[in-house]
Amino acid sequence: MIRKMIPVALTFFSLTTFVSGQITCPACEIDLPADLPDDTLYLAAAPVGRVGEWYSADIGFRVPLSTTPVAAIDSTVTPGVTINKITLTGITNLPPGLAWEVPQAMFNLPDSTDGCIKICGTPLQPGLYFVNVVITAQVFIFTQSATFTFPILIEPAQSITEGFTILNTSGCGELTTGFVNNVPSGGNSGFSYFWDFGNGNFSPQENPAVQTYTTPGQYAVNYQAVIDTFGHFLTNVRVNQVSCSDLFNGPDLKIFIYDPDSVEVFASSTIQNANPPVDFIVNIPIGPGNYRLRVIDEDDGILGGADDECGTITFNRTLSGNLQGGPLHAFLDIIHPTDTIRSSDTVTVFAQPAPPLIEGLPSGPLCDEEVLTVTVNYSNNLQWYRDSVPVIPGDESVLDIAESGVYQVVYTSPDGCLATSAPASVIFAPLPSIPVYVSSNNRLTLFDPSVLPAAAALRWYLNGTLIPGETGETYCISESGDYTLEVVDLISGCANSFTLPISYNPGFPNCIVSDTRESIFRQGGVSVWPNPVRDVLELRIDTGEPMEIQGQLIDAQGRAVSAVLWMPAAGEQRRKIDMHAYPAGIYWLRLQAGADHAVVKIVKM
Repeated sequence: MIRKMIPVALTFFSLTTFVSGQITCPACEIDLPADLPDDTLYLAAAPVGRVGEWYSADIGFRVPLSTTPVAAIDSTVTPGVTINKITLTGITNLPPGLAWEVPQAMFNLPDSTDGCIKICGTPLQPGLYFVNVVITAQVFIFTQSATFTFPILIEPAQSITEGFTILNTSGCGELTTGFVNNVPSGGNSGFSYFWDFGNGNFSPQENPAVQTYTTPGQYAVNYQAVIDTFGHFLTNVRVNQVSCSDLFNGPDLKIFIYDPDSVEVFASSTIQNANPPVDFIVNIPIGPGNYRLRVIDEDDGILGGADDECGTITFNRTLSGNLQGGPLHAFLDIIHPTDTIRSSDTVTVFAQPAPPLIEGLPSGPLCDEEVLTVTVNYSNNLQWYRDSVPVIPGDESVLDIAESGVYQVVYTSPDGCLATSAPASVIFAPLPSIPVYVSSNNRLTLFDPSVLPAAAALRWYLNGTLIPGETGETYCISESGDYTLEVVDLISGCANSFTLPISYNPGFPNCIVSDTRESIFRQGGVSVWPNPVRDVLELRIDTGEPMEIQGQLIDAQGRAVSAVLWMPAAGEQRRKIDMHAYPAGIYWLRLQAGADHAVVKIVKM
């Protein structure tokens, strides 16, 4: 607001001494809008600052040529009066830690109207500060003081990095995690901590113990570190009342600060012709013990004379505010800045899904070549494993199993939680060896009884129908048809079979020879070489007479993989069979000539 002053005669030195803040700031630069009117009162806005970060601002201004711009904001001022001179006499209510300086404080009008204020320093406390700029205008021999206000916002200190780190922020069902303090004390005093883990536990420790979260949900973790290492600072002294005065003008005030050992630690500049209250920016640390504020009226100027003592006040770092020492009244602004770092994070515990349930497991034995189909009670996000190895593909709720192993399925919930089924052991027992039989004179006979399991049962079938009571190694046929010999392993329950089309020979009813005709295949008349064979098998046949011979090469599964028609002459004959294209295993070569049969076992390498 505009404050009217009592007109007084001005001495020539009253406007030449300039007051600045106690911190040395660099020079400022004048930067004003290009379209500003000549006769205006303009003050640029101050940028936002932050506690603990260096602040530097150039506040440009333009002083008016007349009282008209001032009258626009203060109706007590008469407009239209030409101003001869304007002096910037002081700045008050700066944020603690900041100081000001100007390269020019006196403006002779109309020749000089533009200037700037440099504000710099490190803010110590947050808040919105309304800074007062005091100017004195001279019209002829009269002066008038005015105060203009502009705001400076100082934001709270901000931690660049988070105050803590959670080693594991999420888990399933239950979570145990640790915390790392990112603001360590390094063993120094002045640090204090507070942890709220969100699970009902709290800790003042710098490095807290691990925490366990047992129930699904979200837990807010709040952290606070208070760093109290900055100490106490006397930032400003406002002299409100003194008893000393000069003859014609106000006193030329100057202050001194003395430490508990009476050592001078601060001396201000002189404010001439002071009209209390007046502010002195100090910004000095205050340690333990009693300090002393001394205020004088400096009278060593042109008129001479000794300095007048205006009073002293004793104070300490915990005693601030309005203090009094006799006629001296002053306000001491002592701050104790601390840096508070607050950080928050979240620990999330997701619900643990129930283990998948494998359904369709057999109650009895399984045999090779069977396929077991199992299902699981989840429909998606699945992965099957066999002997801890993923089944590919194996992400469906249905799985066909054809190999022995330990099977498990893992379900992944939308939250990323895993649930694993109980292991299911699936065993496929091996099939018994194929019970190859030979036919001779209507009698079917198991070719190699040694291949039978230790505990075995045999059953004969005609055209797929069980022949009742026939469980021996031989069977005498009475009609033509497809005959099957099945062997069952009584321990595993697995079975295998061998089937051939057999033609009934009426010359051997009840498998009894009706004449003395020698078999086409003489005793020992069929042989193969080499056996085992790798590439080419040589077949030797010794027949009693020329005869058409039909041959089949049968694999271990009873399938005919090759057929041959041969009409050898009487006596010993040889023929080669190419075996190199067949996989390794057991084969049988079945030869038939009329009613006679011969079967030879072949091992392919």
